[in-house]
Amino acid sequence: MQQTGAPSMLFVCRANVCRSAVAEFVASERSSESGLHIASAGTDAVPGQEICPQAEALVAEQPKGRDFARAHRSTRLTPTLTSGSALIVTATPRERSAVARMDPAARPRTFTMVELDRLLSVLASTSGPIDLATLVAQLHGIRWQAASEHWNPPTRFDLEALKPRRAVHGLSLVDAHVSRSSNHAAVVKASRSLTFTITDHVLARIEARGTGSRDRRDQDPPGSPRTRHAG
Repeated sequence: MQQTGAPSMLFVCRANVCRSAVAEFVASERSSESGLHIASAGTDAVPGQEICPQAEALVAEQPKGRDFARAHRSTRLTPTLTSGSALIVTATPRERSAVARMDPAARPRTFTMVELDRLLSVLASTSGPIDLATLVAQLHGIRWQAASEHWNPPTRFDLEALKPRRAVHGLSLVDAHVSRSSNHAAVVKASRSLTFTITDHVLARIEARGTGSRDRRDQDPPGSPRTRHAG
């Protein structure tokens, strides 16, 4: 469900009917008062496809979710979208590579969801608000820290990810439409959780506020894996 103009944050998966669609909805809701423009697309999307049933069921839990699900139609990734986006967030390294091939200049602005979640959790604090472009440049400068060989904190979500039919593997939020080793419901929930954390941390940086100040009533229920250090 695209707005007009260049997106501030562009979420990208393969088909734009599941992971990136959920991320677009969650990020749009979390940043509704910020002025950020949120969009999504798919590297292999067939334009005009409806959101998948599992993603629809998840976003429909929120008051505006049903309207979003009814209106959403898949959009194929284009150089126009990538060149105009301040921050590009992909589901897996596959889509991250696809963005780089399509638009090499966008490579420093492109991160996987898990990668970005990790980097935002370790980025040093600033004394005041910064613009999104500066934040993205800072994240790119410490990108190496998100690599699995450098990532040590054993969190609950890390342990959950080791279980069979996991949603996250390495820096990837897996594609439940093509992977038999993943649980579809877990994948859409992980997309929601990662996007909550990412969006709140981005807003905290550009608005210079604490990450815990936003209303979190619509987050995962108690017992769901959190994703501060996902993967």
